Amino acid sequence: MKKPKISLVAFGLLSSPLPAFAVSPFDDCPTEAFLFQGSPSTVYAVDLATGQYRTVGTNTGAGGVINAVGFNETDRYIYGWNKNAGTITRINQAYRVEDLTVQSGLPADKSFFVGDVFDNTYYLYLKNTGMFKVDLSQGDSNLVATRIMSAADASLTLTDFAFYPETGELFAVENSNNDLYQFTFDGSGNASFERKGPTGVTGQTTFGAQYFDKSGFMYISNNKGGKIYRLDLRNLSSFSTTAEFFADGPSSDQNDGARCASAPVTANNTDFGDAPDSYKTTLDNNGPRHFIGPNFFFGTEIDAEGVALASPSSDDNDGSPDDEDGISFGSSFKQGSDALINIVVGGEAVGYVSGWFDWNGNGTFDEDTEQAIVDEYLMPGSHTLKVRVPESAQAGSTWARFRIGQNPGLTSFGGVTYGEVEDYPITIEEQTLTHTYYPGEGTWVTLAYEDNWPEKGDYDFNDVVMFYRVDTVSNQDGNIVRYDIYGKLQAYGASFANGFAVQLDNIARTQINADLSKLIVNGKTLHSQSVIEQGQDFAVIVISGNLKDEIAPPQCSGSAGNFYRVWQGGCHLSK
Repeated sequence: MKKPKISLVAFGLLSSPLPAFAVSPFDDCPTEAFLFQGSPSTVYAVDLATGQYRTVGTNTGAGGVINAVGFNETDRYIYGWNKNAGTITRINQAYRVEDLTVQSGLPADKSFFVGDVFDNTYYLYLKNTGMFKVDLSQGDSNLVATRIMSAADASLTLTDFAFYPETGELFAVENSNNDLYQFTFDGSGNASFERKGPTGVTGQTTFGAQYFDKSGFMYISNNKGGKIYRLDLRNLSSFSTTAEFFADGPSSDQNDGARCASAPVTANNTDFGDAPDSYKTTLDNNGPRHFIGPNFFFGTEIDAEGVALASPSSDDNDGSPDDEDGISFGSSFKQGSDALINIVVGGEAVGYVSGWFDWNGNGTFDEDTEQAIVDEYLMPGSHTLKVRVPESAQAGSTWARFRIGQNPGLTSFGGVTYGEVEDYPITIEEQTLTHTYYPGEGTWVTLAYEDNWPEKGDYDFNDVVMFYRVDTVSNQDGNIVRYDIYGKLQAYGASFANGFAVQLDNIARTQINADLSKLIVNGKTLHSQSVIEQGQDFAVIVISGNLKDEIAPPQCSGSAGNFYRVWQGGCHLSK
């Protein structure tokens, strides 16, 4: 892994006053977004590209919550509402407050938590109270608020809103229905709003931080969980209101955000993929990206890039080391066959690995049908995973994408901290397969076993009851490509431990590719578990050495043994 250069600087704490720059405005239009969280407020600077954040202020001087924040591009200060002081406050580049006095126009008994700044004017909103604007050019001692929306009209449940860059359209995502709304201002400056459509975000939402970037993308940060979503409003004459997951950020019950809307969102110390951009690779297309941190990476190399170099402009062709070095393929990809994926987890941390394959060759990764590896929790070192190529896969050239991160739930797109994404071109080979089912496609044989029979016992044949089906799959040359053995445990009534295995008659063990054999239990592939029994002449497939291990624990006390579906009306096990 290429190590970034790190400079260590020692800081001394002095009792002298803050330096002069502390009360000055920001030097420029920051590319980061700012979050004010908690009481008293802690200020975070958030890299929207990946959700990586750092603490920039822990002592604002407000003594409590700062809300309704917005960045003023005219004087480069952040303005907000100081809840403790009950007034507008100005926040400098040292993240310290300077409370301002509003002479008139604001209700004295209200606390605002929705606000933003545009064209040197600070806007405040409170449901059932109204919307107000304050012309900041009036001077600190002459601030007067003007009501531009009545209390009766202020019916939206908002926790923030944001002005569009340059042109100043005002947008907000409401919390009760998660719909996008646009505010308009008439010739007298009075505000009204119009519903534009649903964002598609579901679940518990409080969008306490909402902001724009220079291109016209709108970002909404959900307090719960910290997930950041993005809406593409670049073309205001025609746009979709659907929000897409963009990055993971900090979460908090108290959350408000500000950002310089004229600044682009940039990626720093970030790893991108390099598949063609139809797979969502670049930042504009919300491609996968990781803020590079310690220990979470594939192989030995990882490099940082400011922009994604999508194929054919791969970053592996720019003279830097090839950082696609963590994934290799131990077999070919044939329609209907299993393939071996060799994964090397670098660093010292355990990571969650996921993988996507464009099986239908349409130039995209479908999250529902084309994620073949899901949240495999892998230790550092080398691992072999097994993936079934669908028989319907399109033969020819296509792409695969792999991601490793510190948390599960990665998608093929979007930004997260700590990890790596690696993209690989692959080729799918064509083959024609036929299926022969026993007893039939969609039907089962019922196997019932009594472990004491015929010596003694209760003769009820419920010690093991199993549904059983075999699919023999052959290719166009008549060769058997694979056996798919399916089963469902129906009952277990034995005191003894019983396993389940299948012998393939007249199939020598040496004829089986043990590396490609796999066991799937309840939809989960057990990649590292051995399936072919050692020391046998014929191939013996071990499904379970002890079926009691496959049974869920008792759901109530007083269970009469480790049984499954064999008791009537009493405490029993179910799965």
